[in-house]
Amino acid sequence: MFKENQAHQSYAETLTEATVCEIRRQDFQKLLLDYPSIALRILNVLAKRIQLLEQQTTRVTTESIETRLALYLLDTADADKTDEFKLPMKKKELATYLGTTPETISRKLTAFEEAGYIKQIPQRMIQIRNRDGLLFV
Repeated sequence: MFKENQAHQSYAETLTEATVCEIRRQDFQKLLLDYPSIALRILNVLAKRIQLLEQQTTRVTTESIETRLALYLLDTADADKTDEFKLPMKKKELATYLGTTPETISRKLTAFEEAGYIKQIPQRMIQIRNRDGLLFV
């Protein structure tokens, strides 16, 4: 059960180099009271994160692994605004994210490549070759 002043016991690992900043709870709360526009921006970001989590949960529970992987590849390409991108995580992490095994990820990527939907390039690089094919996996 969540308690309002309970410390969070979460673990996170960055996929890229990052700078971490720490701010005390009372300082943060004062900042939000003094500048309500910051609070509104934070609410918008949190709402978008909740929407993405709901989408991911729905995909894991209702879509096939082929569809989940295809949508992930397309979403990643769209976020990078290119059809050639580096997978932002290792296959093991991707498998956990998509609710499957690393072996299944490898098999499905190979099947996508054989079907002409993607090309796998060394160093975790992926090139989308047939967006429509991926959309209808």
